[in-house]
Amino acid sequence: MEHPLSFVIENIAENLIGELYNSANSLVGDHLSCGKEFKEQLKSLDSQLPKVKAVVNAINKGGLGLQESDADLRKWSWQFKNAVEAAEDVLDEMEYNKIDEQLHSKDVSVSSTSNYWFSSIYCGIKRKFDEYLGNSRSVKNETAERLKKVVDELNNVIRGMQPFLNLELPSIDARRQEHENFLSSRECAGLETGQFIGREKEKQQIIDWVMKNEDDNPRINVDKNIHAYTIVGVGGMGKTALAQFVKNDSRLKERFDLILWVCVSTKFDVSRITKDIIQDINKEQILPQSLHVLQETLKGQLLLKRFFLVLDDVWNVDNRLQWDKLMAPLKFAKKGSKILVTSRMNSVAETIANVIETKNEVLILKGLEDKDYLPLFNSYAFAGPNSECRNDLKLIGDEIAKQLGGCPLAAKILGDQLNRNKHECYWDSILNEQIKINADKKEDRYKAILRLSYQKLDTSLQRCFTFCSIFPKGFIFEKDELIYMWIGSGLIPEKSRNLEDTGRENIDDLAKHSFFRKLNGSTSCYVMHDLLHDVARSVSVEECWSIEDGPVNTSFTETIRHLYISADAKDDNLFDEIAQLKKLRTLIIAFKGDDPQESHVALLSTILAELNSLRVLGITASFSCKLPDEIGSLIHLRHLSIHQTTNGSKLDWFPEAVYKLYNLRVLRFSGGSGGDYAGVNVKGLTNLINLRHLEIPRTIKDRIPYIGNLAQLQGSVNFHVRKDDGYKITELKNLTGIRELCIFSLEKIGSFREAKEVNLFKKERLRSLKLIWSNDSNRDPEDDKRAADVLCSPVRLRELTIKGYNGKMSPCWVTMFSEKTFFLTSISLIKCRNWSELPDLTQLPLLKFLQIKDVGLISVPKISGATSSNQEASPSLEKLEIKYCQELKNLHQNGFKNVNSLRSLCIGECPNLTIPEANAELLLPTILEHLSIGSGRNLELPLLNSLVHLTSLKSLSLENCATITTLPNADVFAKLTALMTLKIKKCRALESLGGIEALPSLHFLTIFECNKLIDVSLTQLPSYIGTNSIDERNMNSILTLKILNIDKESLLSLEPLRNLIAVEEIKVGKASDASTLRALEVSMRNLSSLRRLYICNATQKEEDEKASKGKETILIQKGKRTRKEPISIEYASENESEFKSEDNEDAKDESAYDDEDYGNEEDLF
Repeated sequence: MEHPLSFVIENIAENLIGELYNSANSLVGDHLSCGKEFKEQLKSLDSQLPKVKAVVNAINKGGLGLQESDADLRKWSWQFKNAVEAAEDVLDEMEYNKIDEQLHSKDVSVSSTSNYWFSSIYCGIKRKFDEYLGNSRSVKNETAERLKKVVDELNNVIRGMQPFLNLELPSIDARRQEHENFLSSRECAGLETGQFIGREKEKQQIIDWVMKNEDDNPRINVDKNIHAYTIVGVGGMGKTALAQFVKNDSRLKERFDLILWVCVSTKFDVSRITKDIIQDINKEQILPQSLHVLQETLKGQLLLKRFFLVLDDVWNVDNRLQWDKLMAPLKFAKKGSKILVTSRMNSVAETIANVIETKNEVLILKGLEDKDYLPLFNSYAFAGPNSECRNDLKLIGDEIAKQLGGCPLAAKILGDQLNRNKHECYWDSILNEQIKINADKKEDRYKAILRLSYQKLDTSLQRCFTFCSIFPKGFIFEKDELIYMWIGSGLIPEKSRNLEDTGRENIDDLAKHSFFRKLNGSTSCYVMHDLLHDVARSVSVEECWSIEDGPVNTSFTETIRHLYISADAKDDNLFDEIAQLKKLRTLIIAFKGDDPQESHVALLSTILAELNSLRVLGITASFSCKLPDEIGSLIHLRHLSIHQTTNGSKLDWFPEAVYKLYNLRVLRFSGGSGGDYAGVNVKGLTNLINLRHLEIPRTIKDRIPYIGNLAQLQGSVNFHVRKDDGYKITELKNLTGIRELCIFSLEKIGSFREAKEVNLFKKERLRSLKLIWSNDSNRDPEDDKRAADVLCSPVRLRELTIKGYNGKMSPCWVTMFSEKTFFLTSISLIKCRNWSELPDLTQLPLLKFLQIKDVGLISVPKISGATSSNQEASPSLEKLEIKYCQELKNLHQNGFKNVNSLRSLCIGECPNLTIPEANAELLLPTILEHLSIGSGRNLELPLLNSLVHLTSLKSLSLENCATITTLPNADVFAKLTALMTLKIKKCRALESLGGIEALPSLHFLTIFECNKLIDVSLTQLPSYIGTNSIDERNMNSILTLKILNIDKESLLSLEPLRNLIAVEEIKVGKASDASTLRALEVSMRNLSSLRRLYICNATQKEEDEKASKGKETILIQKGKRTRKEPISIEYASENESEFKSEDNEDAKDESAYDDEDYGNEEDLF
């Protein structure tokens, strides 16, 4: 169990009391009647500082003679921690009173104090006491006496430290050297996450099972659709890594329609697991729903689909009924579906086998053999470009590895630990520790190994890591939210450097050293291994606690500082106990279920009135959470977050008491479906002068006046320029730390001098900038040019958007793109209709995305090397969009073929753009993956003819292409082996689908508003209706489509679309009458895989229509939705837009500035 001072050490600087004494010496006598006595107390603290630091260092590093069972030392540790925190609270109150007095005196020049809060609490005492006593208006005898009292208490506690001074303590120099070694390790290169060493036999065994046809196994019940296999092993054996390796095997894509992954963890929640499976299928969040609705949804999505599902980290074995509920919808999948399970318990495998009534197949995962384990261990211990495998360390490392029992997680973490300190004595000490661990049978071997690695972490990382133990196992940490909580809890000292950057480095270090694992497919979400969670919990059990699903089994201790609870809003007894935790600093509440009676308001009133030391308060609920006025009493609060998990209801805004929480650094208010917040008083928000992150509904945030008072903001700001006080552009002057800025209504700038005062180019942390003017084309172009010239972006800007700019020439700083190094990765120019020329963009080495939409350019800007066909400038450009440029005429003779990094191209609606036909087939780079071609008579055919070389193409969109009469032939399409998506819209001259049947991987096809193609289909309809079965002569022309989206059912009579035996879903946008609906009836005879049919705007006069497929009958009723398993047929009204098009219109930055419609556009990016 860790000593409590692990959370304190970083708050004590070397000069902690000396500066306090020197600063307060001349002032304290004037304001305290006992000034002489107070000076003596400060002097005493100053003299004791080195001894205090030595003892604290020894405790945190486990110095010789310090035993965890030493009750006296533990008692003294808590006394010291309590005294330090009491002093911190008093200083906080002094700062709060100062801000409150200035605000009430209407002093609008109140500045943020966040830069004053140093890592040393005593440095804080020095400065704050100095300011506090220096301002006679602020002196409050009661608070001053409390300050004297806490200093006196610190002296008393330090005097009680004497018995521990005879211990053998590690030197401060050694501590500093170790810290420097740790910092230098930040530059070491980590092992590639994709590396997987060993387990060859196990990997092949599981792959063989996955690919095996169960019909060939006489011992398997072939009548069952699902089969399961369980990997069992103790924590850290690599069960999850092995399952990931199997899941990522390319052969699975050939056998399974769906490849899914869900982490189950200790809490077996059927609704949550079912929802996670659905979300993994749809790749998007879904709303909380009842279990029945979720099961029906999942059942529909799995019908006639073969899936491979990994259920990772399963613990539950007792409740057979819950397993039955989970498996119920899965059993409707196609035969051959398989589930791979990882668990620590063999009984899990038995339960699953019983539920699905199949053979119990298990792989017991043991430690790696030496021949595999040593290379794995060495890959971490000797990782990095400068890590030669020294013979002396290699011999020691081999001995250490032998002590680890073949545990891959231990090799990863301990190997990385050794990699950061290449001294022989250090490696010897680790070896000796391992021998001790293996000799001790009382403690779990692997946990002890991991705990040793934890103890070698830098103290700042230890504190941040153990804080995470308050959350449940398997909890998904969102990067920014975790950093904000660390900051609010005081775990990241408020030094002069940026707090968020320190937090990001801490997360990156913990992830690099395997204490965190990045969630699959995510760039900002992390999880903690269960074994590491156990370690974190064991070393922080006195300070960090969590309660999940039910009443408290043990009584709380007063030492708890950080608490997570998942409970019902009606659990009065639990919240009464929490209210007794007077020193609590972090409280995270996850309310379960609904609360129609708003019981949570009374509960929160009770606890918030008592927990006056709270720094972090986070609330998650499925209902609209209302905060009571008692929230205003939490004057120390740094972090306040409310998140509503269910859409569909308006969020309740905070009470105005929140506007008195002057110490807030983070205010987050999210979820729900938004609403009208016009009545919300936003003026009080500018009282929160220490805010660093304000994440609230935009309709509220955009109305905040005098936002410049929030000078510490670090996140994003959308600012609407007005001529009214509080909304002038000069409000942006003091926002030096923001990372994203969008300025609307730039035409309303009062003067160019005001715009210049903003000093955009000095905002070094700014990464995204949007400059937006209104659509008024009557403005003087010179005014826009002058405004844009003074709004010069910083060099390190990453994303730039300019919209509505009316100037004819580039802003002066834009012209420097060709001369000066900029860090831009994205440029969007929209509705700049007078802007006729852009500078050379080839000198932007990081540029990945370029969008030019509705700009008055005459020629495409230079984006690739023009002097040589094999030269490539602007080497990183991946996505390019050029649309609605009416004046655009010239394209370089080599087209885009030299942009060798280009993956996506969207070009069209440029009627005057000419492409050199001489090089028509070589216009595009061969690595292109996404291509969208729009209207342009001189553009369409050359680009279409260049398809033959695009063997990597995955999606193709043709829209408004008036000159295209036929798609490419089968020879061309046969080469497009990667093409999965084809969308054809408004190509009104198109008469033939060409050789579309030759596309080997086409899964998604959309055809809308192609009038001549519809005419052709109508001529073929009679002969099609007369057929009774698939034309076996045309079996080679069968498409592999999964989803077909058409606006006219007669298109099904076209030859390539007649034999869609693989299609699972059809959407018909404009079904006409009963006669043409016969095409659907005929199609039913051949569509053996069809599961869903959607019909919109049907006008048949019959009350009923029947369509048959084999022995099944589908009832179609006008205006009603009916479902008869296993096929679903739905009629939709003509107003249901889901059937009209799958395409999204352009996202609109601000409706007031988008009064012109560009029509439906394809967004392939």
